[in-house]
Amino acid sequence: MKPKYLALFVAAATSSVFAAAPGTPSITSGNDKFALVEVDQAAQDYNNLVKVHKDGVDVKAEWNVWSGDAPTSAKVLLDGQTVWAGAGSTAGSATFKVKKGGRYQEQVELCNDSGCTKSASKLIIVADTDGSHLLPLNTPLLENTKPSRSTPIKWSVRISLSGACMTATSQRTKSRWRTLTTCCTASFQSAAATALTTAPNLPARWNP
Repeated sequence: MKPKYLALFVAAATSSVFAAAPGTPSITSGNDKFALVEVDQAAQDYNNLVKVHKDGVDVKAEWNVWSGDAPTSAKVLLDGQTVWAGAGSTAGSATFKVKKGGRYQEQVELCNDSGCTKSASKLIIVADTDGSHLLPLNTPLLENTKPSRSTPIKWSVRISLSGACMTATSQRTKSRWRTLTTCCTASFQSAAATALTTAPNLPARWNP
């Protein structure tokens, strides 16, 4: 092989061996909180007090790369979805619109012919009036009072006789006496037993 062609072959081989993907990009620290609705504290009238960004808010992502080969293309992703794409560089930036409130994980992806690398995620918060940018409330529903042992209800029954009539009454604890039944027959004992069975939670006996 002639020296000229040998040099070309060696150059091509070594370039393919040492080619590398871009280094992992690092997103710079910048503004990470935005709002679709803003209040102008300097406004003089109510109509100008609230400012609504109907077309969305401008979010800017900036990054740096400190290793690897130079990138040729770049992407910005929110929750894994591409929101911007363009030419890549070791120190770049991108501006894009976000039209919906929420909490987004932002990443930068850089690529060249040898592969792609992604940055770590960065939280981007876009506030709105629906509260979609807020963390969910996972407060369990619990009773404010402590469980207590229920106090059993005590009943007493008395039988009163007036001539040939018998009246059965009952009394719940801390309440008035109430008439269960009145019977003017000779079999008042049977009537008293019937009265006891019609009263709730009464013992199967009666106390005259």
